[in-house]
Amino acid sequence: FQLYTTFIYQSLCLTQQIIKTLMIGLPISLTLIYLLIEVSKLNSKKNALIMLFPTKYLILATLCVLVIILIVMRYSVKKIKNTNIIESIKNENI
Repeated sequence: FQLYTTFIYQSLCLTQQIIKTLMIGLPISLTLIYLLIEVSKLNSKKNALIMLFPTKYLILATLCVLVIILIVMRYSVKKIKNTNIIESIKNENI
């Protein structure tokens, strides 16, 4: 039981790190996208090239990252629940 609670605590810490990473990475990427759009507007003649801000794709990518991480964390929690701790310690010592 203690191993399970330790793993849940580590998973929560990992989730916090992922959220922090997204909070840092998203503003940087949004700024770079905005700058690229502005530069393309300056370089295009007669505004022939119209670039739109890809909000749908950014939201989709963020949600996909979170879903993949959630699936991996649930899989590992189930794997730990199903393992016998005593047997795994015996196998390590052999």
